[in-house]
Amino acid sequence: MQASKIINAICGSAKELPFEDSKFDICTMIMMIHQLQADDRKKAFSESYRVLKKDGKLIIKTSSYEDLKRKFNAVYFSRIFEIDKKRYPDINTIHEELKMFNKIKDIHTSVKVKYDKEDLINRIRLRRTSNLSMLTDEELKQGLDKIEQEYKNSSIIECDIENTFVIAEK
Repeated sequence: MQASKIINAICGSAKELPFEDSKFDICTMIMMIHQLQADDRKKAFSESYRVLKKDGKLIIKTSSYEDLKRKFNAVYFSRIFEIDKKRYPDINTIHEELKMFNKIKDIHTSVKVKYDKEDLINRIRLRRTSNLSMLTDEELKQGLDKIEQEYKNSSIIECDIENTFVIAEK
């Protein structure tokens, strides 16, 4: 089912939201702020503040540097952490950029996930995440070899997915 059939979906830029001031109780940014340059991220935060009602909340799902270090890909592909560290703002930077909000708190989450080994290896081979596309073919091959070796007797790969939620209240 298409989302537009069950909700009123509106496309717009996070830097210039197509909504009036003080319209929403909650605004969410799910795993997207690392795709924005610092100036654009600040504009997106400012726009979220603008469209939130008094006491409204901006909920940001991101990854702290500690989360990034423990990600599955970072364990098997040595350069992934350095790639992601350049892309993701650290949590203190996010707090500084959200200084217009009254209250800011962080919540760390961890979820255990099971993957079909062959499906996960195929997704990695196809570079289905943006950070994998930044690896050389040799780096990709070396990481895949490590995964194949470690999980050679298993059809399931189990790992923890860790994220940090930054919740800012207007």
